[in-house]
Amino acid sequence: EYRGKSSKLLILIFVAVLLLEAAVIFVLCSKKSLPLQYSFAILAILLGLFINIVFPPLGVPDEKLHFKQSYEIASNILHPFDKTKVYENDRLLIRATDYDSIYYLHSAASIAGWYEGLWDKADKTPVPIDTGVTVTSSGKYAYFFGAVGIIFARVLGMNGHWLLLFGRFFNMAACVTIICFAIKMAPMKKSLFMLIAL
Repeated sequence: EYRGKSSKLLILIFVAVLLLEAAVIFVLCSKKSLPLQYSFAILAILLGLFINIVFPPLGVPDEKLHFKQSYEIASNILHPFDKTKVYENDRLLIRATDYDSIYYLHSAASIAGWYEGLWDKADKTPVPIDTGVTVTSSGKYAYFFGAVGIIFARVLGMNGHWLLLFGRFFNMAACVTIICFAIKMAPMKKSLFMLIAL
């Protein structure tokens, strides 16, 4: 669907981010006292936020299925003793507003439309969907941080777009934290490790 309508805007954002990254790297390199893992955390969060803003959720293959997996875990944490609020006839129950969000498949041309939906009111009517997923990871821990982000947005009554974003943000924060510890524990080549991680 993309016809280049936003090409000038995307080029402008790209140049702005390159300049921002260069400025941040310069500042971090000039402060020799700052441990490398903290420099990594600052850069990774800045770049991660940028990527999440420019590429809204559901632009990646299978992201919808991963979101459903996290959503199911979030529902089971929120309603551990009342499965009628989580499932209906073995089908996952989600809020109507979340159903609309996870089935909103967009292209580069529809990014602006996706962000307009951020301010829509959340419709909390429960809607059953197919619970089947084709993701390869069966470890529930792999979806734990995304589920925590979804719980955070649901408790605040946010719509489905925010659930997708907070799921991503919490995943990013967990990933950055793990890599920070890895850089700190690495016995050598910390700068190379940081570069590859970024």
